[in-house]
Amino acid sequence: MATPSKQNGFGLRNEHATPESMSDYRAVARKKLLPKGYSGYVHLLWLFSVSLLIMVACVHSMNPLSWVDILSYPVALALANAYEYAIHRYPGHVTLSAPPFKYFFKSHTGLHHRFYTYGRMQPDLGHQDYYFTLFPLKVYATWFLSATAPIMLVGRFFLPWNTCAIVASVGSFYLVLYEVLHSYAHTSLPGPVLKAVACVPGAAFVKQHHRIHHHPRLMTSCNFNLTFPLTDWLVGTLVTKVPD
Repeated sequence: MATPSKQNGFGLRNEHATPESMSDYRAVARKKLLPKGYSGYVHLLWLFSVSLLIMVACVHSMNPLSWVDILSYPVALALANAYEYAIHRYPGHVTLSAPPFKYFFKSHTGLHHRFYTYGRMQPDLGHQDYYFTLFPLKVYATWFLSATAPIMLVGRFFLPWNTCAIVASVGSFYLVLYEVLHSYAHTSLPGPVLKAVACVPGAAFVKQHHRIHHHPRLMTSCNFNLTFPLTDWLVGTLVTKVPD
């Protein structure tokens, strides 16, 4: 199993064996990286607004649905689940040469997994700490360019438009779903939203499932799905408790 580097790529040390040293680490991370005037609420609003705009535009552009189109929805969800797994397991936890993937590794393994640890999964500075939970805007752009855009381009010439629109809308929905559940797992949502998500069946499983992924011995080997552990289960990386 890969061993995380002692430097996270942002010029911050990773050691925080005690609560005091971790608090110091978080304070330095905020001082060095948190943009001036950052609002986690605005970050969430931007994500929801852009994703909703894409979904509405896709649905509005569709022709009347056929049975094949309807059956395309679960296929698109399964593909999104596999994509979530692949992008999390590899560029998320393995250094790749392409600049967008290197940045993703640096921000995910190098920062997110240092800011939130197995023993301290929640923020302690309210919505400002959402910065260390939610994907940066660059990652949203990478998601679109590496997943949705190629499918739309190929589909323009080889697939029915409805298929392309379904994939794009499902991809946008899945990104929002991922971010909401990921934020829930880190208690990084406004209070009313947090309470609403907590009432959803399976929410407690998601929180524990993701906490196991943050264990330092397990983060490069298990629980890469966060929404539904389908691909984790299929490829044998689903872990439901920390081994002794």
